[in-house]
Amino acid sequence: KRKLDVLQFTVEKLRAAAAKAAAEDVVEAVAAGAGEPPHIDKSTFCKVAGRLCVVGHSTMYHVTVAEVERRTSEPECLTRSNIGTLLKRGKIGGCSDTLALLLAEKGLESNVHKKKKLKVNTLSALLEGESIQLATDHRALIETHLRELQLARLLIRTGATPVELMATLHDAECAMSIAAELETLASEWCEGGIDVTSSPISFLQSFSLTSHGFGPEEFRTFAAFFHRFVAALEGECSNTIEEAGAQVLLGDTLPSTLLPELHYFLSKEIQAALQLQQRQGRTANFGDAPARLTLEHIKYNISVAEVQRRIATPESLNTSILVSQMRRGKTANSNGALRGEFAKHGIVVNSGKRKTERVTSFTAMLEKESLVLAADMRECISLFFPTEDAAAALIANVDCKPMSEEMEARIAQFEATSRLCTSLSRLFLTLRLPIADRLPPVLSPHAHIVYNYSAVTHGFGPDECVNWLDAFGRVCDAAKEKLTL
Repeated sequence: KRKLDVLQFTVEKLRAAAAKAAAEDVVEAVAAGAGEPPHIDKSTFCKVAGRLCVVGHSTMYHVTVAEVERRTSEPECLTRSNIGTLLKRGKIGGCSDTLALLLAEKGLESNVHKKKKLKVNTLSALLEGESIQLATDHRALIETHLRELQLARLLIRTGATPVELMATLHDAECAMSIAAELETLASEWCEGGIDVTSSPISFLQSFSLTSHGFGPEEFRTFAAFFHRFVAALEGECSNTIEEAGAQVLLGDTLPSTLLPELHYFLSKEIQAALQLQQRQGRTANFGDAPARLTLEHIKYNISVAEVQRRIATPESLNTSILVSQMRRGKTANSNGALRGEFAKHGIVVNSGKRKTERVTSFTAMLEKESLVLAADMRECISLFFPTEDAAAALIANVDCKPMSEEMEARIAQFEATSRLCTSLSRLFLTLRLPIADRLPPVLSPHAHIVYNYSAVTHGFGPDECVNWLDAFGRVCDAAKEKLTL
């Protein structure tokens, strides 16, 4: 008990320090002339169970009055019906009246609109607390399963000529400063959390409000990942050139023995399963399940292949979690009934099996839902991410005199960074794996590099990588255009 009291006291001190730091950031921004400090109401509106939870891992999120105010204001403008669904108020008699009274009590009834302005998508169903948790889980999965060193080595192997190797090294050296500045910019803009990023003093306001805090956190995550990738690429190119020597670089191609090795492979069982599914195409339908990230009544189909992927490594789901994930309801014989359905399709899940990968927000998601979430994020980034503001920030301290050396060097850096973003984005597209009803025309022999990452995020991760690499490329193109003009 004493240890728990000490831990609770420490947590409270850390929260107080974080809140104080966020408040100081807002005050500094106001002192710099950014505008009036936002009024943030921290009082609790209600508590809501998370949507992305499975049995044994449920989470309750505190919804603040400020969050409801943000959700009912521009640009989202949720209706009372949307708010009721978001807060899981149900459709039974009296729920709407109770919600109306609660909104009136908190002074928010006048904010509620009769018609939603933005179309409903998967992001609409996320509470702000759950959005931050989803981004936190994604960051941890990237650090664990997405190996930038292996991606850098594969990119070098795809262009195995001395000329292409030297060009890649030049691009990596030029892109290092831009990648570092992007990471710094993301950290500065996202400092203070959603209370700051969604305020009028933030460049990310619209992006944060439409993604409910998920977008800015993803921006910070992928800016850091891209910086690590460029550093790994520069190091691997330098090592390869040093080992090759001057004589070899004069030839037309590099010997395969000099190219960096890929030290990560799949088990033979998983390789055989992927190749079999690729030959067979779309597999039989196992059933369907209600979507979690929706404010409407949507169901997604579950294929037999998806079930097989979920019970295989790295996730290794057991029957209890699968029952919860498929929204079958917890009954005395729910596990046995699901095993009976598995047996009809030749799927075997041993009784007493333990899950190997830790439970995250992605565990509760179906593959089709993950792909829809990635598509919605792509649209949100293209519409609301402040590309022009980011480009302006990257050229703020550049000497813009025509034909100055600094200006020419900066333009070359933006061009190199844009080329690397395009190359890595195309590489991710070639490494696509079978997910839901999406089958790549050809299964890459190097797809094993992203297999674990794709499996634990159910296809969302690689698609989100492409989303952000394309966004970074647009930022570099916009910055180059501003300098040129």
